Amino acid sequence: MSCRRWSKSVWQVLGLALCVALIGRGLAGAGQTHARSPHTLTPTPGPDVRAIAGVPFVYVPAGCFMIGSADGDPDELPRREVCLSAYWIGQTEVTNAQYRRCVGAGVCAPPHDQTFYDDPAYADHPVVFVDWFQAEAFAAWIGGGLPTEAQWEYAARGPESRDYPWGENFDGTRLNWCDSACGYGWRASGWDDGYSGTAPVGSYPDGASWVDALDMVGNVWEWTADAYDPDYYATLPDGALDPVSAATVEWRTVRGGSYASSRQYVRAASRDWDSPNLRFVVMGFRVVREDMPG
Repeated sequence: MSCRRWSKSVWQVLGLALCVALIGRGLAGAGQTHARSPHTLTPTPGPDVRAIAGVPFVYVPAGCFMIGSADGDPDELPRREVCLSAYWIGQTEVTNAQYRRCVGAGVCAPPHDQTFYDDPAYADHPVVFVDWFQAEAFAAWIGGGLPTEAQWEYAARGPESRDYPWGENFDGTRLNWCDSACGYGWRASGWDDGYSGTAPVGSYPDGASWVDALDMVGNVWEWTADAYDPDYYATLPDGALDPVSAATVEWRTVRGGSYASSRQYVRAASRDWDSPNLRFVVMGFRVVREDMPG
């Protein structure tokens, strides 16, 4: 299926009817609405959660998994076994409040559109309208970087290579996606996650991944370090250790889907791409570090 001249994230927000008709076919639910139960909004620190500059990180042990999927787009093939050294990944997407500290330190530029950034009610929502370079600057400020595609996907799927962070079966109450509350034409009836736009980070603890990373799918798309290559997986040998895309194109890969995404694009294996200069309402990020103090 080809709607790839524009990225999925752009298509979904601009609401182009033809693409919506193609990608949304068969994805809407039916019957009684499945409503999300109230949850605690603040991630609960545990023995493998540490914070730096107010950003919580979870530990991802070294291991291997099968990257890619046979049930998605062609750029998710072929599936390959890849292996990762241990690392730490942000438990949530970076919030407006966390990003504001970097701006206050004179390191980060403010978001292009500050509507949500300046609203105290959105302090614990993911920062949006930041491009790849702004995300990189924040990550460097706290001693880290953006995750590679392999790091991002391993933290989301685990050694079992799950389809979703919580398991193999879709559950629209475990994430913020384009359900019945979504304002776009391809919203799926029968599900209600409680938000029509971004949600406070950590609002869906039942959607946690195997390492307790939260919001790995839905809420906002997340920048990764890798340049986008639709044939990336074909270039990987089985057992590749800590792979990074060797593509030299400008485009950067984004992962995870957003509150405006249909079910197809909130799978943990789904890939998308955007210009690193794009600053958009559905684009955010999280950070990785090789180690943590303490």
